[in-house]
Amino acid sequence: RKDEKTQTFSEQYYLTHNTCRVLTINKVTREEKRMMTKTISLLSLLSLLVLSSVPTSIAEVIYGRFNISIPYHRYQLWNDLDTNYQQMANSLGYDKDKWEVLYTNEITNQIELFSYFDLATTEYLAKQEKNIFSVESPNQVLKRMGFTENSWNCWTNHYYGYSWDDLRVDEIASPYESLGWNQRAWHSEDEDDYPESYFKAWDELNNDEKQAAATMCYVPETWNEEGFDSLMKSEYLTSGVEPWITQYGNDNLIYSQWEISMPRYRFVSWKNLSVEERNLASQVGYTAVSWDKFFINEIEMVSFGDLKDTEYLTQDDIISISDSPNNVLTELGFDENSWDCWINHFEGYDWFEMEEFDIVEQYEALGWDERAWNSINEKDWPSSDEKGWDDLDSDEREGAINLCYFRETWDAEVELSEYEAQSDYFNSVEPWNEEEEELPSLPPLMSLCFPGDATVIVENVGVTPVSQLQLGDSVLVDTEGNY
Repeated sequence: RKDEKTQTFSEQYYLTHNTCRVLTINKVTREEKRMMTKTISLLSLLSLLVLSSVPTSIAEVIYGRFNISIPYHRYQLWNDLDTNYQQMANSLGYDKDKWEVLYTNEITNQIELFSYFDLATTEYLAKQEKNIFSVESPNQVLKRMGFTENSWNCWTNHYYGYSWDDLRVDEIASPYESLGWNQRAWHSEDEDDYPESYFKAWDELNNDEKQAAATMCYVPETWNEEGFDSLMKSEYLTSGVEPWITQYGNDNLIYSQWEISMPRYRFVSWKNLSVEERNLASQVGYTAVSWDKFFINEIEMVSFGDLKDTEYLTQDDIISISDSPNNVLTELGFDENSWDCWINHFEGYDWFEMEEFDIVEQYEALGWDERAWNSINEKDWPSSDEKGWDDLDSDEREGAINLCYFRETWDAEVELSEYEAQSDYFNSVEPWNEEEEELPSLPPLMSLCFPGDATVIVENVGVTPVSQLQLGDSVLVDTEGNY
């Protein structure tokens, strides 16, 4: 809706030297309007310095109230994108010029006028005579580029690709109503029907309008249609910190309300398992590949209770060498709770079973109901099923956490070998396990004999050559007396 090169503005009011001047501006560009605004704003500033009694109110704007994370890749300069990424963008009609402008510019890539849903195929685009892409499923390319439905619709399209009815159904209409839009204006091509906010620069919006625009994933630079270079200086886009993400940092991890401890041995890569652990895992269908990547081994889709024998597995053609798979899992260290929550995430349960065990509320928070749960049609599934971790809202994320998901397992992007280095959860201590375990007592030692070239760890000193040991030094040894 902001695709015209020129705009019409009428009856713009500015406070200047305690008087109200009425300006009628016709057929000026946004840039010209901004230049006029800057001039008049300077006069306004001078007047405010004089009129100190004029009340002012500055409210903090909360960006992204829908908790939709910034698709930072969209705000990189074209030449900073790798070749493969540029090729994907090319297939959607982007080039350097169209990448380094945003939505409202006259040379905007037409794809940004459409919602993610309407980009599932080119059928809708063809009807709109906008079928300019070289791929059949544009949104699948967007997905490979790192977009989700939410991040595209909010940060790139700002929901302009929605009908007014769609906005109301998805409860997105309210922010636009705060900006003065209604159904008639939304579907009109006559700018005289558009609300005043449409013609305002960011600094001219009142506090409620700024908040509504921010909720629609605008920042001052994108609302004002400033050059791409200005985005590199945007306070919000360059902060790297989004309000809903900070609470899930290292210091404030949220843990499952059921206090089911993470079976950390399942998050150790295959190559680091002992021979015995590999043999046991192999008995229930694991290989190096299916161990290092979740949900490849189909046994993980079955609840612990259904693994007492192979009868259930045989029905679904799931292979297990062991006649009693859950006995093997027990030997590996699992119990019913840790398997069903951390590995199966209760997906092997029927809906009525989750109701019986009070698990269903967590999946309801993620948008599931009985019909969707029992459907094999992905169109029946809730939107959370396709969201990345950062795109989940607070209720959805809490539901996922209680189902024993954390960022890496929800997004399923990190190899097991990287969990220990990257995962905040893996490197944390669950609150119910924070009490230090009592260390086993050291067996009585009569003496130790060190080779002359040995090094040992000395308390309060660190690694020390044996030749430098002092009388009274405490040397670290294990429970077997090995140094």
